[in-house]
Amino acid sequence: MKILITGGSSGIGKGLAEKFYEKGWDVLVTGRDAVKLTLLENELKGIRTMVYDSSLPDDEISVISFIKNEWGNELDILVNNAGHVALTPFENLERETLENMYRVHLTAPSMLTAGCIDALKKTRGQIINITSSHGIKPYPQLMAYGSAKSGLNMLTKIWALELAPFYIRVNAIAPGPTETPVLSNAGSPKRS
Repeated sequence: MKILITGGSSGIGKGLAEKFYEKGWDVLVTGRDAVKLTLLENELKGIRTMVYDSSLPDDEISVISFIKNEWGNELDILVNNAGHVALTPFENLERETLENMYRVHLTAPSMLTAGCIDALKKTRGQIINITSSHGIKPYPQLMAYGSAKSGLNMLTKIWALELAPFYIRVNAIAPGPTETPVLSNAGSPKRS
């Protein structure tokens, strides 16, 4: 079985990678931090990693190429987990913050998923989008993040309808605040 987990070098994604690795799955983890990915490879011998920055346009092309070339264009599970949080009062919102949040949480998962559909069709696979309780219930200073996660919840529903004829299941998991590097860095100007 083959699983791709984006944003898997820490937090929820890393926890998922560890569990699927323990089950003997072929795991590909992507993340922005090459050092963390190397540490993960050293910790979990045989796991595969790839640098992928969901904030960069077209960065998903190398991930899709890996699936086609290394895995015979077969994928059992795609976990769209990559993300970040920025606490920003609405009155101080900057265009760059909003556009980046939408790129990371909406555009990138859409483009990556679209590129993986043929591989998922072959296995009648599944897509799991890690959203957030902040995409369901509004919170102050989380306008960009909350609206992006709300959009990902809607994409999940649309993809489920469109991909059902191909026996591809699409679901979302919307955890509440979780002790991860993303949460601990939420108030800083740097992305976690």
